[in-house]
Amino acid sequence: MRVDFKIPAIAYDGAQIDTLWDNHEQAIEWYEKHLGVVPSIRADKVNFRFDLSTTSEMMTFFPDLFNLQSIITSKRLVHLYAERVFLEKLPTHIAKGRVDGPARLYFLIEDRKEFENYHQMLTDNGILVSPIGDGFGTFHMYDPDGNRLNFWHY
Repeated sequence: MRVDFKIPAIAYDGAQIDTLWDNHEQAIEWYEKHLGVVPSIRADKVNFRFDLSTTSEMMTFFPDLFNLQSIITSKRLVHLYAERVFLEKLPTHIAKGRVDGPARLYFLIEDRKEFENYHQMLTDNGILVSPIGDGFGTFHMYDPDGNRLNFWHY
């Protein structure tokens, strides 16, 4: 059952979220729809290169939250977390699908009731979310590129 819902205030540390090159536009739409964020600045593959060792880059900035970044490169870049999204030709050992790696993306929803309502509304809209954990209150879901998004309330 598809349900329209109010997205609560969500805090994030401002880091980047790595998206697959071919999914960059879909990722923007997904984050707008499910996290209620609107991009402020978009840098595209034609006029933007944050790192000169890349072949092409795209970055979309969501103010006060995070950046979506997509890169094509011919070698592993040591400062990037998710190597699976960057190489022009993926080695066979690179993870595909959902990634529960060491780089975790954490979002905070301060209001407990909004936290619980958001979890329920995601579930009602067909987003696969984990159960809410004990203690502080946590759950996670994955974006379409397999990045694990962790939500906390404490």
